[in-house]
Amino acid sequence: MDIALGILALFIAAILVFLVLIQNSKGGGISNAFGASNISNMIGARRASQDIEKFTWYMAGALAVIAFVANIFVDRGEKQTNLRMREQIDNSDFDPAQYDKPLPSGPDQPAMPME
Repeated sequence: MDIALGILALFIAAILVFLVLIQNSKGGGISNAFGASNISNMIGARRASQDIEKFTWYMAGALAVIAFVANIFVDRGEKQTNLRMREQIDNSDFDPAQYDKPLPSGPDQPAMPME
């Protein structure tokens, strides 16, 4: 599933780059180089730029949704890492009871060991 989501995300990202490049911006854009002028002549320049902008927003939203879905469903191996850490803790010789005893202190014994 993670490979399919990755391929889909790359495909949508490529479409998104293309859509951003063909938009008419304040600088003029490169929409005429890709044949967007023909589309503008068929359906009107204003409507064509609005439709391209809407489709760009839809693609950006789709890419965000795919990123969210991939974050939830793609297995990153955390379960096995947690199991291995739990096994190491269970198999260790660590005894927490030895640290529950109070430190020895007395007139000739300091509370904290000196180095």
